[in-house]
Amino acid sequence: MRYGKFEIFLGAVRRPDLVVRYLRGKQPSEFDLDEVSKFVKSDSPVVLEAGAFDGRDTVLFSQKWPNGHVYAFEPLPGLARKVRTATQNCANVTVIESALGATDAKTLVLYSFDPITSEHGSSSLLPPGDHLEVAPEILFDQQITVPSIRADDWHSSIGAPEIGLLWLDLQGAELMILQNGENLIGATQCCHIEVSRKPLYQGGATFKDVKKFFQSHGFQLVATRIPVRSGNAIFVR
Repeated sequence: MRYGKFEIFLGAVRRPDLVVRYLRGKQPSEFDLDEVSKFVKSDSPVVLEAGAFDGRDTVLFSQKWPNGHVYAFEPLPGLARKVRTATQNCANVTVIESALGATDAKTLVLYSFDPITSEHGSSSLLPPGDHLEVAPEILFDQQITVPSIRADDWHSSIGAPEIGLLWLDLQGAELMILQNGENLIGATQCCHIEVSRKPLYQGGATFKDVKKFFQSHGFQLVATRIPVRSGNAIFVR
């Protein structure tokens, strides 16, 4: 991401601990799985990962909780193949080539990229906004129709279990999905979610909006890493 000098300065003043993390070679906006797992109460949790990308996190979830089960959503065909390849030896992973949607529609259109020709990419239900300015290398040069399932319909289809960890990276559409997934959020104990102080996508929620939603559903904000504009947060029931 390319941010202005003032934004970077303000981020450094707000969170000097994240500057130290960056200097140590860590991504300042990310949490290591060990940092998140201490908030997961079960030794055999159901993990819902939405936005699995290339499967690298999926494998870590599988290894961390060998007695749990990971449901990895990745709607782009090329990336879903990468997730399947990465997790081919993980018996406790189910890869779902679908998007989580906010309606009952069976398909939706993603603003996306070609994962074969580009190593930089993001996909979202929402059209890009400031993302085009702060990350111009990501083109969003394709619109791809993919399968879709509403979060509550999927949750019901597997017996409506408790979700030990909800891991969401939906490029600005996280709150939209959760607002239409009341049963899912009611069954969730811990959520790691990508957030933005200022939306990078048109119609995207702010961190303030996300925090208000979770607090209204009985969650507490336990940690954030938002060095400049966007980052991640952890909410626990």
